[in-house]
Parts: sequence; C-alpha cells; structure tokens
Amino acid sequence: NGHKPAARFLIVKGADVNAQGSDASTSLIWASLNGHEAAARHLIDNAADISARDNDGSTALMEASSNGYEGVARLLIDKGADIQAQNND
Repeated sequence: NGHKPAARFLIVKGADVNAQGSDASTSLIWASLNGHEAAARHLIDNAADISARDNDGSTALMEASSNGYEGVARLLIDKGADIQAQNND
C-alpha cells in the first residue's frame, strides 16, 4: 500500500525526506522501486529530491522504469526527473 500514512506521520514529526540508507537510497527511490505512487507523490510534495542517487547511481525514475511502474515513472517525469540520467553501469 506504499505506507503513505506512515510516511505522512514521519514527515509531520520532522523526518528528513531525503535521508539516505547505507546504500544511499532515499525513501523516494524505495517508493519508486516498489511502485508506491501515492507515497512517491507525498514525498515529492514534501520536498523529496527527485535527482537523488543511490550508490549505483540509480535514480527514482530509473528504479520505477526498470520495474515497470509506469504511473510512478510518469509522476517523476511530470515533476522534472532527468530522463537522460545514467547510472554507474
């Protein structure tokens, strides 16, 4: 379900929407990787960095696209994601 209520709660409590995990993935990258469009939209609406990259150089758009999540990919493109970005491969 994308855990939008949990994301909303954490943001209200001051969580950093651009915090990175050990592989440099952000919440937006994870939401995109898993096709959670509502959560991705909520994160973007709360200043998530659309251009953030993980340790492999992958962006949220790359993850959404490579996993077949067209709705998430369209959202990211509509919000200004770089369609020319390349990862480290």
